[in-house]
Amino acid sequence: KNPLIHIADPNLRRYFLRFNRYTDLLATEISRTEKKSFWCLVNYLLIKPAYWFLLTYFRHKGFVDSWQGLLFCLFSSLRFPVAYVKFMTVKKYESGSG
Repeated sequence: KNPLIHIADPNLRRYFLRFNRYTDLLATEISRTEKKSFWCLVNYLLIKPAYWFLLTYFRHKGFVDSWQGLLFCLFSSLRFPVAYVKFMTVKKYESGSG
């Protein structure tokens, strides 16, 4: 048997293109489902990223992949604050104060 080698993103450029697309989608989802509030801010900037990092790094064993696993878990968890900042930028632009 041979090991399964799955290379979804052969380079960082492709990874960040996908990252940008998915954070745009998440920002749209936030604008549809969430209200602008302090709880939403805390949730997307602190709670969700910390939870997702711990989940992927420990439960899904990202630590097995050394620094690459750490980097993947970190970038995966950063999608929440990036999407929230995009959401806030769109809200600010829509309200005319931007």
